[in-house]
Amino acid sequence: MVGTETSQFDNNPITPIRQYPITMSNPTTNILVLADYLPDSGWGGGVIIRSLLENIPNDVTLSWTTFSVERNQKNSKVNNINILPFKPRYIRGQGKFKLIRKLDSLLFASDLNQIIKKNNIQLLWIICGVTYNELYRLSVLSTQLTIPFHITVHDDPIVELESTKKEEGKVLFQTLLSNAKSVDVISNRMRDSYKTQYNINAIVITRGIPSNFPTNSLRDSTSINVLMGGYGNVPSPWPLPLIEAMELMQNDQPSFLHLFDSKLSKWKNEYTIIYENMPEAAFNQVLKTIDIGYACDDLNPARLAFAQLSLPTKIITYIGAGIPFVYHGPQDSTVGDLLKQYEAGIIVSTNDSKQLYDAFYKLRTNYEYYQQQCLLALQNQFAAKIVQYRFYNYILNNS
Repeated sequence: MVGTETSQFDNNPITPIRQYPITMSNPTTNILVLADYLPDSGWGGGVIIRSLLENIPNDVTLSWTTFSVERNQKNSKVNNINILPFKPRYIRGQGKFKLIRKLDSLLFASDLNQIIKKNNIQLLWIICGVTYNELYRLSVLSTQLTIPFHITVHDDPIVELESTKKEEGKVLFQTLLSNAKSVDVISNRMRDSYKTQYNINAIVITRGIPSNFPTNSLRDSTSINVLMGGYGNVPSPWPLPLIEAMELMQNDQPSFLHLFDSKLSKWKNEYTIIYENMPEAAFNQVLKTIDIGYACDDLNPARLAFAQLSLPTKIITYIGAGIPFVYHGPQDSTVGDLLKQYEAGIIVSTNDSKQLYDAFYKLRTNYEYYQQQCLLALQNQFAAKIVQYRFYNYILNNS
């Protein structure tokens, strides 16, 4: 069945997109999610997962558990998802010696298998962490599970590991990926890299934007509002280039920088607003007032791997809200690939504040064009219906 939707940014019909069936498989499949956070928490990857939970197929029953006994005991249900009372046992002194770590991981796997059996779980959905201990435990778990499992990778754990752990980490990660029934990753580059490095086939899954997602409909024409919707894990001289670029914009009209990174509190002033953590609903209200998005990655040539594999979720959020953005990061990156398809933003690959200002200025003076590019990207790649169908069809039918 084909239907017509209305653009979030104007009242003109957009290209019809397929209306996917809500029934994906038969009979009902019981899926257990294993993550280090609960369904209502976690930025970045957590936002992606929540977008996949908004329209669970009718023939899928989803439950959730974490590595934390405390989290599992505090909650019986979150966002209408049952939290299983998993109480993994641990050996005293865990993580200090290889033998203890191995025994501890085997014990964890045994306890999880009991929960799986007790709750008639048919598929385990693992959200991959990035620490060495998580990777080790999941690698051992992958050899002990009594049911198939799917794994989601948002940030490459090998990139995140300290140099002394990388080689062993690759072996652990290879074991985990090879034992998985199916794998999803955050970008085309990560998919292609894993095919080359680990000889596994993966599907690309990003955040899906629902049709009722808020747009920046409350923009104020008398000022410019720039948002960095997350953390900026970038070394010096950042954030100085951004701060200086915002000061240059003050010469044009009042310009406000909205930040969600408490590490930047020393920059707080009349024009730089630092927010505390807030629920997504409150964050979405802020989105309605924003003119331009901002995201950054490390420009150091020795540390480009992260930007070349991971796609910042905030970029998809900006696109979903119709907010053109400046990406302050390497041209050779997943964001660079995206902007070759849809010119929804501008890349600045130096720490020159004047170049950042020029990028902001170009977006402001060609706003309708860049906003239309956001719409095209949303419609063709990030619409929730497309992403959700692709994901559930893949994990339920892939063998």
